[in-house]
Amino acid sequence: MDIVDRIYYLLHEKRLSAKSLADYAGISTGNVSDWKARKSKPGINALPKIAEYLEVSLDYLLTGEEPMPKELDAEQRELIKLYDALSEVQRAEMRGYLKGLAAGTK
Repeated sequence: MDIVDRIYYLLHEKRLSAKSLADYAGISTGNVSDWKARKSKPGINALPKIAEYLEVSLDYLLTGEEPMPKELDAEQRELIKLYDALSEVQRAEMRGYLKGLAAGTK
């Protein structure tokens, strides 16, 4: 998945329109349409506003991965990477399992 795929995926997931993104980022809707048609990619000056609007980090927008906070130990970072590799359905199942485990019911 590249940056354009991530942008359109996030727009879909958050039920946002390409026009609302364009308005927020101060770019034309034609530019956003050109991304989908693979005629161009977002300009570097628009990226911070796009990330802000979609509520993701620039790192995620560019690479698809969130940076790991430095205060996490190696085991915590490994668990986050494993979690990130799960589908949304698997993540929901895992959260339910962990909540039950934490509550002492599993």
